[in-house]
Amino acid sequence: IPHKTDISKPQLFSENSIEATIAKIADKIVETEKPPPGSGKVAVCHVWGPIELYDGTVIKYAGILLPVGGTDNKFSRIVAGFSKGLLEGRLIRYELTRKKIGNVGEAYIYVNDLCINEELVRRGYALAIRDKSEMSAKLVGFEEMAKEKKIGLWAYHPDKNPFAEPLY
Repeated sequence: IPHKTDISKPQLFSENSIEATIAKIADKIVETEKPPPGSGKVAVCHVWGPIELYDGTVIKYAGILLPVGGTDNKFSRIVAGFSKGLLEGRLIRYELTRKKIGNVGEAYIYVNDLCINEELVRRGYALAIRDKSEMSAKLVGFEEMAKEKKIGLWAYHPDKNPFAEPLY
């Protein structure tokens, strides 16, 4: 699936490279004043994955796995920084799936028309969950591309799978 952003070159991590990537994406984000149903303003992106909105709604990314370990895991800190840069303080739209863990719903999260779940996988910051859905097939394709091009976490240790540690 073609995408407008060129991710053909491996990207190693530094705060500057993550901030530059966030800036490129954030420039395309336009805010509206009042959130419509199925949307809200992001208050906090937790290091372990859940996203808390100002109205108290808590959601987690659907269809993907993120590195966990909180602040003890450098990969989860990198992914959390990327998520925070894209989401915190912004109005998002979310499409809940039927999966729920306690009061935390799983959702596909959008900023304007950009699916953040897809973006995390496409940029090598998350793994796709394999199931029979159309979205899973799309995410798996993005994951394979990121792995092949050694971008995101795949570039961090080319000889080691950065997702081998526990995932959320």
